[in-house]
Amino acid sequence: MNWYKLFYWMTVADNAHLFFKVFAGIFTVIAVIVTIWFLLDETDSRKELKKWIFWSYPFTIFFWAFLIFTPNKRDALLIVAGGGTMNFLTSDSTAKQIPHELSNFVVTELKNMGVEAKVDLGIASQKNRILDEAKKMTTTELLEKMRVDSNFAKIVTDR
Repeated sequence: MNWYKLFYWMTVADNAHLFFKVFAGIFTVIAVIVTIWFLLDETDSRKELKKWIFWSYPFTIFFWAFLIFTPNKRDALLIVAGGGTMNFLTSDSTAKQIPHELSNFVVTELKNMGVEAKVDLGIASQKNRILDEAKKMTTTELLEKMRVDSNFAKIVTDR
């Protein structure tokens, strides 16, 4: 696998995602304004507004569809890392002998990579994310997670 090409296409996909996001927003605003204007207008300009509606709706749907199906960089990294790990775990004969705790550790580390990507992008702090995750867990789930993941236990117990 050529890693240069992989990271290049991840960056291109991220830029395309941003492009589709901008234009989806623009055409959505245009479609909403024109529709409201059309519904409230009682003059002869309704014919002109129908033209705007005719062109804004397909572009809105087009850009939203491409926005949904184009991954950003974080999603693409998660797909590559998670897919490679799971491919290895399912195809390698020695990986079938890996203890359950180790596979839990790998899954936890993959989740932490996603969290760190969010922190790097300024989306959410890791501590807040872990505390929010802990609030949603039952007591037994919380104790099991704290037993498996020492970083999780440190953050939850050290407020």
